[in-house]
Amino acid sequence: MAQSLRVPRRRSRRRPGGFSLLELTLVLVILGILGAVAAVNVLGQSERARVQATKSDMQIINNAIQSYMAQEGRGRPPESLAVLQQGTQAYLQSTVRFEDAWGTPYFYRPESMVQGQPYVFLSYGPDGEGGTDDDIDVWTINNGN
Repeated sequence: MAQSLRVPRRRSRRRPGGFSLLELTLVLVILGILGAVAAVNVLGQSERARVQATKSDMQIINNAIQSYMAQEGRGRPPESLAVLQQGTQAYLQSTVRFEDAWGTPYFYRPESMVQGQPYVFLSYGPDGEGGTDDDIDVWTINNGN
């Protein structure tokens, strides 16, 4: 009787399926970092969009002030921005709001101390306080500020 030669099989140690705690932690840390970077970029874009929207609105209102001065004001600006929405020939639609993208009313004064600027018209910017670096002045919008 012939004996069969059997080669003993080695039992391989198989790793259980799935990820280790270290691998999962590393993935979560990487995702957290990516999320933080994305959030900072999105918030920055949102602020720039508000600044641009405020500048655009101010230019529209400024054009209405200029039209008023040429047609009815005899070269003088209106006493208030609300005048631009009154009368039979309104210079602005009644839906135009006189506040910036942050909900702060525009600052308007029909007289100015600066030569060549017949009135003061500005937004207090993101911080909502006048006299700070983030103020948006209608006279500097076209100068790239």
